[in-house]
Amino acid sequence: MPGYSTKDPLVLYYRDPIASIEFLLKNPLFSEHIQFTPRQDFDSSGHRMYGDWITSNGAWELQVRDLVSLRY
Repeated sequence: MPGYSTKDPLVLYYRDPIASIEFLLKNPLFSEHIQFTPRQDFDSSGHRMYGDWITSNGAWELQVRDLVSLRY
């Protein structure tokens, strides 16, 4: 870009997002590790544990919202 110099040239990579998602979903190496259902994890003392997005409040609320909208 004019006016911006760098020591090394910038390299941008692009991948089709749909093709990337299809690859991940079809790949048997990932089939045991992809989760589609939100969950709530608790430690031995009953405190909620968060580890990734699928255990977050956002994932849980999205699931509840979608279930409620399907009923009506």
